[in-house]
Amino acid sequence: MINLIKKDFILMKNLIIIMTAFVSIFIYIIYSSKEYNDIGYGFIVFLMGYLTFLMMGKYKKKKNEYMVISSLPIYKNTIVFVNYFMMILYTLFFYIIIVLETFLLRTFGISGYNLTNIWVLIAPLGLLLINFSIMNPFDIKDSRFAEGLKIITYVLICLLPQILMKFYKTSMGMKIFKVIARPDFMYIAVISIFIFGLVSYLISFMISVKIYKNFDN
Repeated sequence: MINLIKKDFILMKNLIIIMTAFVSIFIYIIYSSKEYNDIGYGFIVFLMGYLTFLMMGKYKKKKNEYMVISSLPIYKNTIVFVNYFMMILYTLFFYIIIVLETFLLRTFGISGYNLTNIWVLIAPLGLLLINFSIMNPFDIKDSRFAEGLKIITYVLICLLPQILMKFYKTSMGMKIFKVIARPDFMYIAVISIFIFGLVSYLISFMISVKIYKNFDN
């Protein structure tokens, strides 16, 4: 299993380096901003986790890797588990990048908003778990539904910040955001999403294992 994880990181090494350099610029912009810092950090974690895992899947399909690995003496549930686990690792990786960069900026005396909030990881990870729990089984089957879901999700990711900003400026939006911003409501909502995401991801994993085992049938 460790070798499969190393292999995925090696395959994605150049892309991860480019994305890390690119996202570092946006981390600095959010760090220097006077508002919406946690939302901005959370959006980066979600976007980078989503894009990296998505590109990894496309690269594997291009190289027909599922068929190649299935011919090796490796348990199929291990192969599927690594595929599911990589999304969590990529998301955690970019969260750590944000923590390290904001820490270094603060260490060098650059004023800004230092990331110390673990909810910036838990909230986007919960959403990613839900999204990929739906997408992964269809993706293994190479279904058109998975491709359509990817396009819809990507469009929503691009449009969501602008939609939320415009909605926030309305009177109704400000009232709703005040309720959502309450710590008690926010913690319950985030934990609920994360738990639901974990359960969905586990169920999705078991479905994907069954689908993957049928490749040889």
